[in-house]
Amino acid sequence: MSINLFVSFSRPVPLENIESVSSTALRDLINLEAAPAVQARFDQAARLGSSFTSPLNVDSKRVICSLSGYEEQVSINPLIIPVGQLTRNNSWVYSNQSFLAVRWEYKKTPVNFALSAAIALGIARSQNSDIQDNAGFYTLKCDSTADEFLVALRLPTPQTDMESAAIELYRRIPKSIQIPSRSAPQS
Repeated sequence: MSINLFVSFSRPVPLENIESVSSTALRDLINLEAAPAVQARFDQAARLGSSFTSPLNVDSKRVICSLSGYEEQVSINPLIIPVGQLTRNNSWVYSNQSFLAVRWEYKKTPVNFALSAAIALGIARSQNSDIQDNAGFYTLKCDSTADEFLVALRLPTPQTDMESAAIELYRRIPKSIQIPSRSAPQS
């Protein structure tokens, strides 16, 4: 089972920008003094025929992000979703919208959870868009601005250790559904 956060995006995102904004967002989210180094690369095994070039756009392969010194990985999957809107005459009009689905990969640990939240937060900040938490796992609000998402999750006191900060963040979230994992602490 995986949990996705969705971030709408309207312009291409260079991998260097993903790394930078995600590192800053992770520092802000878990209240660290220094920003951890987030690395982003295109997944060479994903989607035949897609582009491996930077920047990330809706036609790109998925991007895998990780933290230096950790095995945890998070994927960013570009996709197009038809979104319906009800018109004044009570009919539905659909238009395609571009989203990035941010999802845990590999290990389901508090560090991975924190990294996923930080990547969604960083990209939402850079795109000036909302974060959708359809599962209510990170927050109980489905749609949040980047600022609302940060306020809901940010650790209140300064932290010095990435792992203990990630565990504290994991314990604080509502987790409307539980993800079975031997690595994640029970709340």
